[in-house]
Order: sequence, then structure tokens, then C-alpha cells
Amino acid sequence: MTDNGDHRWLPSSLRSQIALALAAVTLLIIAGLGITFDRTVRSSNFNEIETRLAAEARLIGRALAPDLDTGADPAAIQARVRDFGRDTNARITIIRSDGVVVADSEADPSEMDNHLDRPEIAEAVRDGNGVAHRRSGTLDDEFVYVAIRIEDAPEYIAEAAMSMQHINAANADLRRRIAVAAVIAALLASLAGTYLARRISRSLADLEASVSRVADGDLTAAVEPPGARELASLAHAFNRMTDRLDESFAENDRARMRWASAFASLNDGLILVNSREIVTAINPAAARLLDTDSEWATDKSFAVVARDHELIGLLREALNRQETRRSVIAFTRGEYAIEATAAPMAGFNEPHAIVSLRDVTELRRLESVRREFVANVSHELRTPIASIKAMVETLEAGASEDPELTADFLRRMVGESDRLAALVDELLDLGRLESGRVTLHLEPIEPADLLERAAERLRPQTERASLRYATEIPAGLPPVLVDRGRIEQVVLNLVHNAIKFTPPGGSIVVSAEPRVNELVVTVADTGAGIAPEEMPRLFERFYKVDRSRSSHGTGLGLAIAKHIVQAHDGSIRVESEPGAGSRFSFTLPFAGESAPESR
Repeated sequence: MTDNGDHRWLPSSLRSQIALALAAVTLLIIAGLGITFDRTVRSSNFNEIETRLAAEARLIGRALAPDLDTGADPAAIQARVRDFGRDTNARITIIRSDGVVVADSEADPSEMDNHLDRPEIAEAVRDGNGVAHRRSGTLDDEFVYVAIRIEDAPEYIAEAAMSMQHINAANADLRRRIAVAAVIAALLASLAGTYLARRISRSLADLEASVSRVADGDLTAAVEPPGARELASLAHAFNRMTDRLDESFAENDRARMRWASAFASLNDGLILVNSREIVTAINPAAARLLDTDSEWATDKSFAVVARDHELIGLLREALNRQETRRSVIAFTRGEYAIEATAAPMAGFNEPHAIVSLRDVTELRRLESVRREFVANVSHELRTPIASIKAMVETLEAGASEDPELTADFLRRMVGESDRLAALVDELLDLGRLESGRVTLHLEPIEPADLLERAAERLRPQTERASLRYATEIPAGLPPVLVDRGRIEQVVLNLVHNAIKFTPPGGSIVVSAEPRVNELVVTVADTGAGIAPEEMPRLFERFYKVDRSRSSHGTGLGLAIAKHIVQAHDGSIRVESEPGAGSRFSFTLPFAGESAPESR
């Protein structure tokens, strides 16, 4: 045969190549079998030793339990442990559950380190037994360790250890024997290959050209049948195979492209998992939801990729029961909820399941907001409606004959109606603010003019409440770009809120100070203050602190104030301590040279 230059390290003759290939394959097979056999024998030896050590540890623990339980002399326990070590030809160690070594058959326990960090001890403390293979720090040799919690003295662990030296020696001898057998088998295979190659080399030479084209990837190439019947049948079968392969590869490529395009473009996460719970495919949406990478996750265990016991359990139920399973899973580490579906799939060489993931966090949040909104609106509407109904029923029952009582009831009914109207107006206003449908008429306004005008509107109420009311606004502040009516509404809401919670004799101060590119407005009072646990929800719709549940407020004022400030690209915050008053602050942008008139 002619050397094509791509495999110059191979012999030039087919006979030598077949002989070398058979020898190499034989070596690989025997080496693989030898490694498997070596590992099997080694594992079997380890299992026998572990079983023996476990039995010895239990017996020794049972024998020492009375002394350990009654707190016998440590020297006596140490002596007994040394005797057990000599009798069993194993290293025996008694350890307390806190890791302190009580006795050891090979070393002084007082000089030994705490054993709690050793894996077999930690497993024994947690599960009752533990096994480990490692090198001993005190004896400088590899050991098999088996730790058992003593049943009659559960505060102690009995550990039995045995050197691996004799196991390693036996395995080394086994490997030498396998190596000799492999060399002999390779020589025999080489002789057989030489004989076989000599018989078929002449017939295969005529097929080389056509086969080379197919080997280069040209599946349309045809092989001319040689004279030998067996090789002619092979040539015909090869030609049919290449034709079918060409068609199959083309169709597979088209199907794979369609599947990959659809799989990657779906918004829902999809994960294909085989019966061994190995991820065979995962689309980008699923990778984002599980905070992983698609390439990294492929061929990994589903448990490693999902990292959630509920999702893992869902997949296992679908695989075990061969039926679709669904569940909504809360991913606490990411603070989001996923609607997961695991369904078995057919059409593969082994059972598979497809896991679909859909992020329903926002849907759940909206459902929660809707339920809370309905509950709050119902609560706020129930009181005035019930009051009006009660007064109407009283009047119908005959109270209308008393003019003074009738006038009082009518006055109250008007007040409750005004409260209902105010609630509806504020709800509509808040809805427009939250949806962004409110148009702000922005204009440059002097801070002193804006804030003092808003503050003055509530001065009569502060005087009736016996409160000191003041504004502290420095002169010369640059103008702010705001909607006057909306910002006055914010100030009124904050001041009105301060009036409700400040007792007579207290004070309310509206102040302003400049910062970089913005003005900070503060409404401070000396009222009752706000508890720390209530502050995070203070700007929610309908939220009221406990002291105001009986007030006539709607619980929407601070929520409206927050949305108005945010519509001005500002922020609002509160600082408060119970009994020390509150400070509500919000920011407003300063007006630029080319500020727009409205938006």
C-alpha cells in the first residue's frame, strides 16, 4: 500500500498495520478488563474490610459502653482499647461526639488533634456511622476508617481502622500478572493479524480509491464491486449504506436546525433529561431562570443544574410514574416563583422527560396586589356605607319626626358621602399616576413661593390643633422645575399627616435645602413617630399605622405623594423613631436653562 503521508508513524504494509492494530486492541481490551478487575477486587476487599471493621467497632463500643457511660478511669479505658487493638489487629479509637479523642490503641490521646473535622466522624455524629479512606497523620500510612456511634453510649464514637498496605501489595501483584498476560495476548493477536492480512490485502487494494473518497466525506461515491463474492457483497452493502446515510444526514440536519431554532427561541424554559437524570439539552430561557449556562449545564446532573429539591422531586415523579406532574415552586434564593411541568417523553433510546419552566413571579405579585387592593377598598367603603345605612334605617324607623336628630343624621350622611367621594377621587388620581396617564405642567418656580403657599393653606388647621407651624426656606434658592398643583398636593398631604399625629403643643416645620442638581424638601414634626416595622409599608395604598385605623383618612395620601414625586424624577423617604417625631423628605429637580414647559 502507498503511504498517503498523513500517518507516517504507521508501518507501510497492510499486514503490519493489521498486526499492530490487533495487538493494540488486544492490549487495550486486556488493560481495560484488568483495570476493571483490579478496581472490582480492590472494591471487594475494601467492602470486606469495612464490614469487618464495622462489626469490630460495634462490638468494642458495646464492650466499652458501661465504662464510658459511668465515666470510668481514662487510663483503664485506654488500656482496654490497646488490648482490643492487639486482639483485632486494627487501630481502635474512642472519640466523644465533640471530636475529643478519649482513647487510642496506637497513640497517646492527649497528643491527638480534635477529630470532629474528619469525614467519617462527622458522618457518624450525624448519621450513626461513617467510612473514609485516607492517610493517617500519626502513623503516616493509608488506612480504612469506619466510625460507629455507640448505641449504649451515644455521646461516644468507636472508630476502627486498618492499614491498606496489604491490599495495595495484592493489587500491585495482580496488575503485574495482568500486564504479562496482555503482552502474551498481544503477540498472539499480532501473529493472527499477519496471517489474515496476507489473505485479504490483494482484494482490498482494488477498493482503496473508492473507499478513500467515502472516507473523505463524499457519501455520493460508489464502490466498484471486486471479484470476490464476499467483498462484492460488502461493496453493494456499502453503496446502499452511503446512499441512505446521505439522505438521513440531510434530513437530520434540516430537522436539527428546525428543532434548535424553536427550542432556543421559546420564552418558556425547557430542559430535556434522560432516565439517569442527566441534562441532554437546555434552552437559554431555562438557563436564565436557573442562573446557569446552557453549555455548562449540558451533560450535567439535573440535580446540580436545578439546585432545588422540589424541582428535582417533580422530575423524579414524572420519570417514575410516567405521567405529567405540575407544581409552582418558590425559588427563595432568587425570590421568584416558577410554574414547573415535568412530562415523560417517548421516541428516544431510553426514557426521557421534558421539564418546562415559566416565570410566574409577576403574575403572583399582581394577584396578591389585586387581592390586597380589593380587601382594602372593601374595608374603606364598608364603614361609611354601613354608617349611612344605619342612619337611614334609624330615620325610617321614626327618628325623622325629631327635627334636631334628623338634621344631625343628615349632616353625618353628607360627611360620609363626602368621604366616599374623596376616596373615589383619590383612587382615580392614584390610578392615573401609577399608569403614567397624568400630564405634568412643568414650570420653573421659586422654592419659597411654592412651599410657603402650600404650607399656608393648612395653617388654620395647625392653629386649631394648637401646633407651632413654621417654614425654614433659605433665600436665593434656584427655581425648581415642577407642576405647582401636584407638588402643593404633596406638601399638603405630608403636613396634614403630621397634624394628625402631632399632639397639642408640638411643632411642624417645612424646610428646604439645596443639593447637587436637586432641592430637598423636608416636613418634620414632633409627633408620635413610626415603629420601624411599619416604615417599609408606609407608602403603600391604604396602609395605615395602628394608631390611625379609626381616623377618617383614606390611607392613599402618602401613596399619591410618592407617585407624584417619582413622576418629577425625584425620591421620597422617611426617618422616624417612636416618640421622637418623623421627617418626610422628598427631592425636586432644579430648572435648567432650556426646561420644557410640560410633559
